[in-house]
Amino acid sequence: NRLHWRRERRRLEAEPIRDAMLTANEQLDRTLGGMVLPDWWVEAEIIVDADAGLTALAEPADKLKAYESSRRAVYLPVSRNQLYEMFRLFDYADASSVVARRDESTVAPQALFMLNNEFVIQQARRFAELLLVHGEEQGDEELLRLAHVKAFGRLPNDLEIAEGLAALHFLSGSPDGVAEADQLRLAAWQEYCHVLFCQNEFAYIE
Repeated sequence: NRLHWRRERRRLEAEPIRDAMLTANEQLDRTLGGMVLPDWWVEAEIIVDADAGLTALAEPADKLKAYESSRRAVYLPVSRNQLYEMFRLFDYADASSVVARRDESTVAPQALFMLNNEFVIQQARRFAELLLVHGEEQGDEELLRLAHVKAFGRLPNDLEIAEGLAALHFLSGSPDGVAEADQLRLAAWQEYCHVLFCQNEFAYIE
């Protein structure tokens, strides 16, 4: 890298990984300012901090609903006692300390989160639905190109197209009717979109 002809490979932080999934399926809310938490929750937090015991904190379920928001991750609440799971797994800074630089780790729980977390699965389904709506009259090969552009910012090569078509054909199975064929096609595309989200290329910048 002495002559700076390229940059060092860098993994994205938790926030842009989350936002990238929402961007791929065109769900990211780019509204500036404001907050995700409802006013009543913030007021309850302030009252408790000012005079503990006068009121109760919001239930954990109420707080966790904020993480279902489509707002940019920078607007999500940061709780020292109940840090968002994705933040915790992807090296978010300790909210109780002054941290000049985040650590960067590559561990199995990060991959398991991308494979099994409900939020990731939901975003993969929305990505698949978006592709199928955009490509009602397009074949799977064109949709593969669109999926790669949205996920990776590039077109797939010939091998990726061949492997993608084979995977979609296998996942679609042998439908017994038009309705079942549509459901199987959506399920196949959801699995493929999920695979794209789990690729290293999705979480790393070259």
